[in-house]
Amino acid sequence: MGKSEKKNKSTSFYVILVIVIIAILCVALYFVVNTDAIFKSAIEKEVITAENQEEIVDKVEEEFGSDDDRVYYLAYSMMYYMFRDGLSSVFSNNTDENAMYENIYGKTVGQLIDEGKQLMEENNITVEEYKESIKDLAV
Repeated sequence: MGKSEKKNKSTSFYVILVIVIIAILCVALYFVVNTDAIFKSAIEKEVITAENQEEIVDKVEEEFGSDDDRVYYLAYSMMYYMFRDGLSSVFSNNTDENAMYENIYGKTVGQLIDEGKQLMEENNITVEEYKESIKDLAV
């Protein structure tokens, strides 16, 4: 075996190694970019409608547990939108009862959870503070 044959085998090994590393990095990047889509549970992909709203909320609490932050993010976003849109419809003399659900129906549970988290941040409320306020109301 000559020097050029050893050099070709060595070069081929490094080329294959580089291709494998690039492939692994591409797969890892895909998982990082699509983490939410991959790891979201089936309930987070459910679309909320007038017909299934109560059932979906019960399923969320059952699946995640009543003390899970996601349950509180969902509750916050839904309450926020119902109060805001409900008051807006009252002041504009809108008699449509579904007006207060305008920003809820048609969205997935995951979207509302993400929006609840964002709304809490915008309103300078931590999920722990919100949990305490809900518990205080229940007493």
